[in-house]
Amino acid sequence: MSDIKAKRAARESVQSESPELSVAEPVPSVPRRAPRNRRAAPTMLVARRPAAAADDVFAYGQQAWAALAEAQAAAARGFEALVGEINTLTRSEFAAAADSATAMLGVKTLAEAARSTSVMRGAASMR
Repeated sequence: MSDIKAKRAARESVQSESPELSVAEPVPSVPRRAPRNRRAAPTMLVARRPAAAADDVFAYGQQAWAALAEAQAAAARGFEALVGEINTLTRSEFAAAADSATAMLGVKTLAEAARSTSVMRGAASMR
């Protein structure tokens, strides 16, 4: 069975005639009256909460904000310590690279280069 669908035959386009426009007459609207309630609305009795309950709600929010501020301060201290460690590591690595370059400037043979490299690697592992 073939999955190809046959095309529809083309239709002629016919211009439809526009109907004559008619003018609608305005319809007067009658305002509706609100229904009268014969019964009075029921009175709701609401127990008043003491002022201490509202203070507790605000105290709860203040505790949450204080905890958030404390957590952010701890995170900032941790990040500052991390940056300090990275700074120390970077400085020591730059110093080691400078020492290597200085040692390589004085090398005259391949054997001296190999010896100075192995000495530098040993010194670096002791740090």
